Amino acid sequence: MEITSSLWFLLWVYALPTILNAARHRKKITTKNKKQTAMKKLILFTFLFTMITIGAKAQKTTNFGVKGGVNFASISTENHLDPRSKTAIYLGALAEFSIGNKFSIQSEILYTRHFMNAYHVVYGGTFPRMEFTLDYIQVPVLAKFYISKNISLELGPSYNILLNDKIVDISNNNASRSDFAKKDEFSGILGATYKFKKGFFTSVRYCKGLSKTIFNDKINSFQFGIGFMF
Repeated sequence: MEITSSLWFLLWVYALPTILNAARHRKKITTKNKKQTAMKKLILFTFLFTMITIGAKAQKTTNFGVKGGVNFASISTENHLDPRSKTAIYLGALAEFSIGNKFSIQSEILYTRHFMNAYHVVYGGTFPRMEFTLDYIQVPVLAKFYISKNISLELGPSYNILLNDKIVDISNNNASRSDFAKKDEFSGILGATYKFKKGFFTSVRYCKGLSKTIFNDKINSFQFGIGFMF
């Protein structure tokens, strides 16, 4: 049976995070970690299997696109730090599978950077004490509800794999270290998209951290971007 381009895209979306995740986990994996990894892969595979099934039945209504924009991240912490977001970027590709005129499933694979300064609450002042940089591969699977021909609301989960992390202690001669953040996380997404003519669109979304990432705290972010559907 011939596998169409949309199925290859979905299989790649699943394979790439798995490969990256394996490359990041070179240390010995415990039984507990094996169970957690297996559960995460099962959840991700379930989402992607659903999309593949939909794509196989609706090839004529599958559209691909690219997108990019700015990302503003923040964390909630009890470590006497007041994190403040700085402008970072995200970019990637997407596939949208239409089911009728009012509903579709959208899968994305994005490179996303989180960039934040942290200010020491105890001492006050405006000078940042720490600077966080985290790079992720995000794999959202979103349900899209069209409230008009051009406007849609989107909701769904995202599985995020850490590529790099760095923290710079500005108050300590810019001393830096890495490997302080967890290697993957889940987040929930709520957003909206407006489609223009000739394939262009703009979107805004809020990403709510669902699992602990930095110092047992969660990352939340706002994303604003533009894109183009082929």
